[in-house]
Amino acid sequence: MALLLPSLILCGVLGVATALATRDLRASRAWFLWHAFGGWVIPALRRLNEPASGSQLGTALVVAAVAMGLMLWAILWQGNIIAYQREVIRMLQASQFGGIG
Repeated sequence: MALLLPSLILCGVLGVATALATRDLRASRAWFLWHAFGGWVIPALRRLNEPASGSQLGTALVVAAVAMGLMLWAILWQGNIIAYQREVIRMLQASQFGGIG
């Protein structure tokens, strides 16, 4: 795989691939990336070399903030579930052992 990437990067920028690079790509497990989702994965990865515009940065920040908010909500929700389970376990222990514990 390490030998495959440099030949793809050097030849892929120009839009051509050598026969050896194409054969290696087809033989490797990374071949699905070329055809995944209608073949848009590789061009999308190539566009990462271009600088992002201000609107793209703003959109990325908004998406990241929303994702962080959802993760915070999930952590707090999970904490409430854990606290409730702790109370139930203590109640079951108290009833099983006659209030000892």
